[in-house]
Amino acid sequence: MRKYWKRFVEWATALKLDPFRWARLKLTLFFMLVIVSSLLFYLVIQSREFDRNVSNFAQNNIQEPDRRKRFIQRSTAVEKTTLFSVTPEDVGMFILTIIISYLMAGVTLRPIKKSMEIQKQFLANASHELRTPLAIMKTELEVFLRGKNNLSQSKQVLLRRRTDMLSNIEEIDKMEQIINNLLFLSRADSYEENFHFSKVSISSLMSDISKRINGVAKRKRISLHLKLDKISVFADSIRLEQAILNIITNAIKYTKEGGRVSILAKKNDEYIIISVMDNGIGISKKDLPHIFEPFYRSKSVEVNKAEGVGLGLHIASVIIKRHGGKIGVKSTLGKGTTIHVFLPLNRAS
Repeated sequence: MRKYWKRFVEWATALKLDPFRWARLKLTLFFMLVIVSSLLFYLVIQSREFDRNVSNFAQNNIQEPDRRKRFIQRSTAVEKTTLFSVTPEDVGMFILTIIISYLMAGVTLRPIKKSMEIQKQFLANASHELRTPLAIMKTELEVFLRGKNNLSQSKQVLLRRRTDMLSNIEEIDKMEQIINNLLFLSRADSYEENFHFSKVSISSLMSDISKRINGVAKRKRISLHLKLDKISVFADSIRLEQAILNIITNAIKYTKEGGRVSILAKKNDEYIIISVMDNGIGISKKDLPHIFEPFYRSKSVEVNKAEGVGLGLHIASVIIKRHGGKIGVKSTLGKGTTIHVFLPLNRAS
């Protein structure tokens, strides 16, 4: 007996430590109470109807054989479902209620479990991304403090230390970017992030973006090609630039050295279409449906080598949707990726 009790205690302890199993059990009990209460309510009504029919039968003393036969059959059927009788069908119904309640609890908790898994993945990625620049800054500062700080130092030493400080500033910028992205998402999800719309020239916007991204592309010897129609759109210029910049940065990040990134802008009868095409590593069919999810990163070796926490494309999709547009992707593994941004023409100037 002690052996079974010990196993039960271990199971109960493990159940309490697992929040999802514990919540699912509670929800199962809740759904069971709802279903059983509904059945009991139905049986009580049937029982009262049976008593009422018996009373009417006694008072009216039905004489016609056909009516009397039908009444007896109906009353007998109702009597079989009285409140306190238990049949094998009742036991089967009770077991079926438990199964249905358990399945309903699982379906209810599924989105919460998915959200928790995404948060765990984010914590792992963000911790890694924040830990790396902090480690670099700490090492360089320790080297700086251990050195001899005097006015007679050579220009070469001072130049090297200046380079170290500039490296620290770059790492701080990376950390600031991660934090700004998180703040934007938290505000955008609650619609606290205000968008200010005005007439924006696509060619001017792309020119500003190419200036910002040109240095990164040159370091990887990636050629940028722009083909832009003269289009203006009614948009928040800062947020739209952020969205397009995230998409182009992502294209450069996953394109090998010596590659090519093309940016096209045109319009049709319904949309202004901005397309970013690269000949990079591409996206597998398994990962393709998830690339716009927050904190999602493929487990492939090429993706894991690149920096990032999986927020760039998600932020881009949030911004485009706030503009009333949509975003789509086409990709072939090993050949490249094309991301299309559709902005509605009825918002164009």
